[in-house]
Amino acid sequence: MWAGLGWVCDETGKGLFVEHTAGSEESLLEQIELSLDDLTRNRGGGYGPVQTATASAHYVDQPACA
Repeated sequence: MWAGLGWVCDETGKGLFVEHTAGSEESLLEQIELSLDDLTRNRGGGYGPVQTATASAHYVDQPACA
């Protein structure tokens, strides 16, 4: 399981933030990018590049936290 945060900031430091989980890192990063693309488009753009922080955990029969 993968968990991740994604964010973008404008020139004043204000920004947008999302969090997602997925079964693969590729899927996770795609979800983050798509969410932030949609959010920025609906707010007229003007944000910098997407930044991310991700973590993964492998679990069998017990809960895990990433």
